[in-house]
Amino acid sequence: MKTVENEKCSSSVIEEPKRAPEESLHYLIATVYGEQNKSHSFEGKFEPGNRRIWNGLMGQILSDEGKKNVAEALGVDAEELNPLNPDERLRVKTRLEGTKFSIDDIPGKENTGMFSSINFGNIKFQRPLLLSKRFFPSHAIFSGTIFSDNFSIESSVLQSGHFNKTVFLRNAYFRGTKMGSIGNISNACEFINCEFRQHAEFSEATLRNADFTKSIFHTSAHFENTMFVLGCPKFFEAELPENTLFPLKLRNWGLPFTNFDRQGNATEYEENGINRETTKYSALRKRMEAIQRPVEAGFFLRRELSLRSELKGWDALLIKTYGILSDYGYSVCRPAAALIFTILVGSAIYGGFFAQGSATDARLENYFLSGIGMSVSGTFSFLGLGRLFYSETLQSAPSPVAFVYGLQTLSGFLFSFLLGLGVRNRLRLK
Repeated sequence: MKTVENEKCSSSVIEEPKRAPEESLHYLIATVYGEQNKSHSFEGKFEPGNRRIWNGLMGQILSDEGKKNVAEALGVDAEELNPLNPDERLRVKTRLEGTKFSIDDIPGKENTGMFSSINFGNIKFQRPLLLSKRFFPSHAIFSGTIFSDNFSIESSVLQSGHFNKTVFLRNAYFRGTKMGSIGNISNACEFINCEFRQHAEFSEATLRNADFTKSIFHTSAHFENTMFVLGCPKFFEAELPENTLFPLKLRNWGLPFTNFDRQGNATEYEENGINRETTKYSALRKRMEAIQRPVEAGFFLRRELSLRSELKGWDALLIKTYGILSDYGYSVCRPAAALIFTILVGSAIYGGFFAQGSATDARLENYFLSGIGMSVSGTFSFLGLGRLFYSETLQSAPSPVAFVYGLQTLSGFLFSFLLGLGVRNRLRLK
């Protein structure tokens, strides 16, 4: 079996990059104090200086309040976002010597042209690249890039991140990264046609309008406690391994149910928008079914049904009722509570009937216990209990009581079925 180090990039979705890292101004200013040299891991000795240079340059466009907010999001001191001092600018100048760039290409506060886009695209990185806790005030472009070694952009804040047709030959770390947290960008998080050869770590990240269409995850993909802002991410035609972890809480998925337009204004979902969202959940459900992950598949099915219940028509009403009664076949408490309620209501009705003295059966002298007994019998009449114990009483009962008994039998059958379905889904029986 070939190792990753010796394996050539065989992805059919990307061409060999045409740039060396030194041809990117942004890479040069990201490594002013030194480049990563240690194979398969990160050297920390360069990190404080490199991060300070980067955040000092990028933070020039921020107000004092903005620096405070960004620093809090990054988990760094706000002073790290202050403009560079003369010694630090001299460091940058020294780093650029012998390249096609100069210190004049680094803008000051009055000229932020370099922030229109941050371009790491179309490069082949042979060394590890560490960009954690960095501020990216504009579009960060990594499209068409090959990372031959580890890559980390953990806990960074990006206006948008574009990793289309990018190949990660080793581990990719996006833990705690916030993509699309600046402004209202419709395509703030793009990983289209990507290939992750080893571990892909997205836990604790915040991803806005995430798109992983046609991406391939070979080994493992972790999205634990990831926040998917503005709805379900796109995983159309994506390949996910068995070691894929998704958050299974509603708050992580952004719906239901406020929709936002491109300007960030709250709007109501239209039918087409709901159908698009359900298609995303359907794609994820099918991926989970394919790798035999019934817990996740059930979660995405419930999200599909929840969205469809927002449509108009009888089908939507039926789905909504199903959701209320059983959380779409997942709840045990709801149908159990409905069964108990059915029995209690029936007990009160039958107890009143017996108290009137209409029934002649000697066994019905204790109205309270008799009412409970007949209610239990009616609720589970589909098991044959009614015919065993209360057949004579039913024959002499007035029509309203008989109607309640029949309605109780139907309710008992329905709630018992939903209870069994909930137990089955909880225990994942097949």
